[in-house]
Amino acid sequence: MLKRDDDMEQGMALAPGFDLETFLAWRAPRAGTANPTRMDNPVWTWLVQTRLCGFRANEAMDGPCSTVAGPCWSFRRFGQARVVLADGAVVYIGGEHEDHDDPDFYIYNDVVVCRPDGSINVYTYPTAVFEPLDFHSATLAGDQIVIIGALGYEDRRRYGTTAVYLLSLRTFAITRVETHGEGPGWIARHAAQLADGGSAIAVRGGAVLPRAGAYPERNLDHWRLDLQTWTWQRERHCDWQRCIIAPADQRLNHLFAFRQALWESQGWTGGDGLAFGRLTEALGMTPDLDLYQSRYLMGGDAVALARTDDDDYKDFRIMVDGTVVRITEQTRALQVLVEGRLAPGRFAALVEHIDSSLTRLLGTPCIVQQPR
Repeated sequence: MLKRDDDMEQGMALAPGFDLETFLAWRAPRAGTANPTRMDNPVWTWLVQTRLCGFRANEAMDGPCSTVAGPCWSFRRFGQARVVLADGAVVYIGGEHEDHDDPDFYIYNDVVVCRPDGSINVYTYPTAVFEPLDFHSATLAGDQIVIIGALGYEDRRRYGTTAVYLLSLRTFAITRVETHGEGPGWIARHAAQLADGGSAIAVRGGAVLPRAGAYPERNLDHWRLDLQTWTWQRERHCDWQRCIIAPADQRLNHLFAFRQALWESQGWTGGDGLAFGRLTEALGMTPDLDLYQSRYLMGGDAVALARTDDDDYKDFRIMVDGTVVRITEQTRALQVLVEGRLAPGRFAALVEHIDSSLTRLLGTPCIVQQPR
C-alpha cells in the first residue's frame, strides 16, 4: 500500500533501507538513454512510497543542500497525469516538483507504474523522445495511453503546436505523434476523454500559451483528435470577446491585497489589522480603496453581480448592457471574458476603463493582450 502522508514524520515511518552512498547515487533526477530506460532503484522506490519532497528527503538522509547539489528526485508533484488500468495498476506520467524558483524545481519526463502487489517500476526517456511535461492529459485507449499537451519548460515550448505522445502499455516505449489539421496550440490544464466510440479524443477547457512572453489564454473552443488519422478538428468555435490586462512590468497586481485592506477597513476581524500598511509599502503610495471598489463599473454603466456557488473566489461578474462579463483576478493578470458580444465600441470602452483603473491603482502602466 502506497503512503500518502505529507508530513515528514509520517513519511519516515517507512525506513529507507539504504545508506547515504546509495542515496547520493540516486538523489538527482535524470533522463533516460533508451526508450524506455528502466530506472528501478531503492531511492526512487522509497520516495514514491513516502511522497517526501526534495527538501525532506535530503533532510531525512542528511544529504547535500539542493542549492549546491541540484534538485533532489521527488514523486510529490503538481500537474502529474494519473491513469488507472483494468488490473488495478496506476500509471503516473510526468509532473513538476515545487515552483520554478525553488532549488528542487524540476519537470519530469518519466512514467511510474504502481501495481496492486506493491511493486513499483520507473521508466525514463531521452528528452529528444519525450519532453519533460506537466499539466498534460493522459487518456487510456486500448493498450496505449494518449498524452496531450503540456506546460513544460519555457525554453522548450513549441508555440502554435500541440504535444501528442503515445505510451505503449506493452513495452512502455513512447512515440511522439505528428498530428495534422488545426489544433488547439500549446495547451495545458485541460480535460480529455475518449469520444466517438473510442476512435477520437475530445479536448475541453484549459489554457493555451499563444507565444513566448504571453499570458495563458483560456481555451473556450472544443477540439477533437481523430486517433486513426491523427487529425485535429475544431468542433466548436467560441467568438466571445475577451482580453488579458496586466502590469507592463509583469509585477504583481496586488488585487487580493486590496481586497484584504478593504475588508479590514470595513471592520473585518479575521486579519492582523496591518493589511493597509503592507499594501501601502508594496505600492509605494496610499491605496485608493474607493477606486478599487469601482474598478470594473465603468462610471455606473456596469452593475456588479452577486456571487454564485459556481464562482471561484478570484471571479467577479458584472452586467454590461444585459450581457454578463466575467473578470478573473490572477496574481499578475486579469482575464476579461464577455459571455457573448457587446455592441461595437462597448467592449473597447470596458477594456479602457479597466486598464485605466488598474494603472491608477498600481501606479504603473498596464498592457492589454488581445487573443490570438
